[in-house]
Amino acid sequence: MTRRLCLRHDPRCSIWTARLFKNARTSDVGHHNEQIEENWMSFDEPERELIWPHLLVYLLHIWPGYALQFIRVLVHQPGVKNIEPDILADAFAHMSVIHARRLYAHRSWTHFRSWNVTNFVPTFTHFLRNYCCTAANRHICTQDLIYNLTRLADIEDLKVVFDLLEDANVFEFFDTILHYANTFAKAGEYKYALRCLVAIDRRAKEREQAISIANLERFRWTCALILRKSSGKGRNYHETTSIVTAFVELGSKLDILLYNVIMHNAMDAGDYSTAFKVYNSLEDNGLEPDKHTFSILLHGCTMTEDPFKFAEFANYCARIANEQRDSWLAADYLYYLTLRLIDPSISSMTPDQDQGVDAPPSLRSMTPPPMAFYLILQMYIQRASSSSDTDLWNLYLRFRQLVRTRSHPVLANLAENPVVWNAFLLAFARNRQFEWASQLIRDMTDHNPQPNVYSWNIFMQGFFKAEQVQAAERVFQLVRARGVEPDQFTYLTLLKGYIRAQHIEKIGETMDFVESEQQMDPMLVQALGRIHNRKRLMLALEKSQARREEDRRIKEEKKAESERKRWEKPFQREEEEQVTFGSALKPAPLQFGSFGADMGFKKGSE
Repeated sequence: MTRRLCLRHDPRCSIWTARLFKNARTSDVGHHNEQIEENWMSFDEPERELIWPHLLVYLLHIWPGYALQFIRVLVHQPGVKNIEPDILADAFAHMSVIHARRLYAHRSWTHFRSWNVTNFVPTFTHFLRNYCCTAANRHICTQDLIYNLTRLADIEDLKVVFDLLEDANVFEFFDTILHYANTFAKAGEYKYALRCLVAIDRRAKEREQAISIANLERFRWTCALILRKSSGKGRNYHETTSIVTAFVELGSKLDILLYNVIMHNAMDAGDYSTAFKVYNSLEDNGLEPDKHTFSILLHGCTMTEDPFKFAEFANYCARIANEQRDSWLAADYLYYLTLRLIDPSISSMTPDQDQGVDAPPSLRSMTPPPMAFYLILQMYIQRASSSSDTDLWNLYLRFRQLVRTRSHPVLANLAENPVVWNAFLLAFARNRQFEWASQLIRDMTDHNPQPNVYSWNIFMQGFFKAEQVQAAERVFQLVRARGVEPDQFTYLTLLKGYIRAQHIEKIGETMDFVESEQQMDPMLVQALGRIHNRKRLMLALEKSQARREEDRRIKEEKKAESERKRWEKPFQREEEEQVTFGSALKPAPLQFGSFGADMGFKKGSE
């Protein structure tokens, strides 16, 4: 049985609050915070000593959107001799829950929600420095608070937080530190993630305990995540050996999970020989490949420039899929065949053959995953688009009917994702069947799923390839009007379309939005080489480069200034005087500025 908790505040809390926020202007955050500090110091010293905990709890409960501003004063310029850090820590914990769960319904969040989110982590780091560096205070931060910081801080802020937690030797549970490791790993910050694992190892009382922890399933999954994300976007693949060595030094045993990740990273990096060397070494290390092993290697083979040379291994994977009844591996094999376009049974299929082609009874027992249906549908589309003009349209009408009537549940579920519709759209665009492409877009718009950025990219690219520049531009305008955020492929499509049409000024304007790495793409450079008026082109590109550099400079300056203000110690003045307790500042007559009016305070209210 639970009982409702009712907080009864000191009746004077509302008056103290009005006095604390007197003359504070919500429109000027800088002046607002300085005014609050000045108002706080206008209380007599004994009064500050007495009321600060009551006022803090009152703000957290009644006006949570304004509580951090008072907490900030207590952290930096408390004006109180005997501040209790555990109360401040609990206040931070309460605020972290509000932010993590986005509990912003109260009207006190109207003016300062953004400011609160921006300044919560810097204020907490100042609290760590000022109050948590002693052994007596290493337990005052709750695990919920430390955990929630991973959701509130960006990755650079989280590095600062983690450094301070470690320097202050703040108490953290094993799972809390492991969560930090996972967070750093997902961001590709493998060095910080490894530091988290070392911190866990350091907290073990004995070596046997450390080894036991290092071989827990969730610890090994974290190791796998660190290793997998370490080589994202082709970066840090060369660090694989040092990362794996770190795992071994911590006591982790290399199981098939980690070997699979090593092979996956190698395949992604195009290091196929290493991937197969690792695969061939499994037996020597007392391990057997699992279903993920074969899928990783087969998918990697499929993505190579010449998948034909891996035909023997692909056929071996097909046998494994049949023996183990692994439908996903079978789908990977189907994908391999689809890209090679060598399977006659697929190319001869027609939409009427719902049961599929003749196959041994052992293969019929496998339930195909959605990806397999999608691949088969792709082959239907390819076959229809290469025959008569109406075959593709009739196939689409049949598909639409099955989806809307849900006569084929698997296909209907698959059609909830735009990718299936985009496959038809791509075929229509390639065949320059824009009337049918437009109808498909209307079907998606009137029903679900809605067209995504890839849908619009395909539609726009089709018009550009048909040299219908104005139609392509109208599609782009429609994208912006619908609130869809263009991606890099969108701008590259625009750019290549303008290159094809020799629109030099628009080439320069569009280049402003293309990332530097994309600008160096060999195919794009080759396309630019086909511009007739080289002089005008170079001038347009130079102007674009100048605009980009100026925009980058302004953004960097604004970001640097914003970060400086976030992390600087507040309430600093050029000629700062030492604040003494029992200041000569006398309480001013009770007044209410715009802040008091915003909060609905009236003179004498409680």
